[in-house]
Amino acid sequence: MRLFSFFLSAGLIVGSMSFPAAAQVQVRPSEGSATAKPTEQKKPTPEQWLSSKGQTFLQALSEKITKTRYVKTKTVAEEVLNQSELARLAMGKYWREFNPQEQERYKKVFVDYFIVTYASSALPVKNVKFNITDKRLSGKDVLLKTNVDVSSLADAPELMNKVTPVADKDSKQLELIFALRERQFGYYYIRDIQIEGQSMLLTLRKELEGRYAATYYVPATFLERMENMVKQKFSEADLLLKQNR
Repeated sequence: MRLFSFFLSAGLIVGSMSFPAAAQVQVRPSEGSATAKPTEQKKPTPEQWLSSKGQTFLQALSEKITKTRYVKTKTVAEEVLNQSELARLAMGKYWREFNPQEQERYKKVFVDYFIVTYASSALPVKNVKFNITDKRLSGKDVLLKTNVDVSSLADAPELMNKVTPVADKDSKQLELIFALRERQFGYYYIRDIQIEGQSMLLTLRKELEGRYAATYYVPATFLERMENMVKQKFSEADLLLKQNR
């Protein structure tokens, strides 16, 4: 639940990820054949790509076994995120304080840090299904407003209080806005996710800047602490796996 509570408690909003009525674009039906060979099938629409990859991402985060959750989440993250760009943006202005060697060292540990921090507990979400309701173009990005059924969060009242109720009193939905950008050779990657009005990128930046400040802005110390944290978390996951066999 750390991932959802992390986003939901941040209180940070990206203004460009709003949906004024005049800017809305009609969502198109799915196109292309799922059985065609990769070289032959049509390029997926942003909606098709997100429906597939986004659901896979949340399903990975819902894995009960910690080591399995880490591995599956990392596999999906490496595919749907631009690791180099996200790592740089997450450090904000402090990125320039790292020398080239420190920048490379930071980028190598960044995804693992992201995973062990925000996939530390399984998301209590079952049978994840996306409902893409709106689409907007914003510069080079495609913004997709999406509702996710989170009625299975009944055991997490602190999160249920944050989600948007729908007509069915027994069901609740969480509103997400995904900012997608097209890669050079087709397909897309996720640049940011806004969950109930709160930005993943800005929240991540706030946390990393806090960790950096705790080292008195010494890059070497900051990186060593990140690496040690990642190593410890993966070791704990290995130990849990052995104990549960």
